Amino acid sequence: MSNYKRKSAEERRSEILEAATAIFLEKGYLATTMEDIIAETTLSKGGFYHYYNNTREIMTDLIRQKNYNDLGNSERLFEARTKEELRRIIADIFVDRMFDDSPQHKLHLMMAYELVYDDAFLALYQEQEQETLTFLVEAVRNVDSATSLSVSDPELLLLYRINNTLHFVENLYSNKQEFGLNREVLFNFYYDMLKKLIS
Repeated sequence: MSNYKRKSAEERRSEILEAATAIFLEKGYLATTMEDIIAETTLSKGGFYHYYNNTREIMTDLIRQKNYNDLGNSERLFEARTKEELRRIIADIFVDRMFDDSPQHKLHLMMAYELVYDDAFLALYQEQEQETLTFLVEAVRNVDSATSLSVSDPELLLLYRINNTLHFVENLYSNKQEFGLNREVLFNFYYDMLKKLIS
């Protein structure tokens, strides 16, 4: 009797994403072909194309996965009982992004470069922006149901974009000290901005 266990669709997709991450980080997004990724998996070419049609679809899933992982901290947001707790948690989450050393971290830089040339990546960025802002507003409403803060608040949008910009720029530096990253300085910067937003 064979011990062969057929992989589930989820396992195959994970295998593809893991292989793609390694290849993207080694060769860069633009230089990576579907054949490069297929060669690093156990799937046949036909089986592979059952899951993804091109490298953009793969990168899109990887970026969504990374954004979801960042928002995995969202559970902490909803544990806050006071505005003060919430301000501190959000500032912590924003700072944590700067010190994230996961392999997917540099994929954001690749996507950022493509935003200028690829409408699909620009749409993905905007979708993630709205998703994150919605989480933040819901967390504020959780501690203050009467808040007037909304997803379209220009200061909230600015705060998120500052965090994203620093996140992208930080990716350019392999040595965090070169970038001048200081957890306390960053925390205080975000916290001071959040004091005005969540007052």
